[in-house]
Amino acid sequence: MWFRNLQLYRLIETFGHSPESLHTALSARAFKPCAGLDSYSMGWVPPAGRDTSQLVHACNGRMMLCLRREDRILPAAVIREHVEEKAEAIAQAESRPLGRKEKQQLKEDVIVDLLPRAFTRSTHMFAYIDPGERWVVVDGATAKKAEELLSALRETLGSLRLKPLAVNSAPSSVLTRWLEDTLPDGFQLGDEFIEVGQDGLTARIKDHVGLDRRLVWI
Repeated sequence: MWFRNLQLYRLIETFGHSPESLHTALSARAFKPCAGLDSYSMGWVPPAGRDTSQLVHACNGRMMLCLRREDRILPAAVIREHVEEKAEAIAQAESRPLGRKEKQQLKEDVIVDLLPRAFTRSTHMFAYIDPGERWVVVDGATAKKAEELLSALRETLGSLRLKPLAVNSAPSSVLTRWLEDTLPDGFQLGDEFIEVGQDGLTARIKDHVGLDRRLVWI
């Protein structure tokens, strides 16, 4: 599999687990589906797929693991519709409008009734630990998403001291300098540029000879 979004962390302390001992630790928090009134559930699953049982995939001294999260899907619009129907029925039966506290209680009752019957959706997040080079690499689009996996791993192991990767120069500044000046050895410019503005909008420019490189954000 490919890691598409890298969140990099340095191990502050020696990682003392072998693949076997890490598997044993993860087994205590293996994934279990949502039960009862759980709105979500998280746990460890085999990173190499359902056909395997090992919660750690070891290769070349590195250990891959996978966190599965299952969320119950209960849209706010569905809850609101049920609450309005029940509130209207009570108002008509008792010839009185319902107060805010009564509607809030109705909402809680509706959630309790619908939650066990709601559909579920699962997401998987992968990471690998490289004890030799002291890296923990998480495939997460944001640091916040990566922290979800790291928090689960800390709870599983009892402790995991890390620090995020720090750089001397921002990658965007370095790459912009490459475009304005000279590329390092081993790199060459392609025929497509991507401009990402502060508002999040992205512009793609391809095969344009007169492109002004000063306008390109990396």
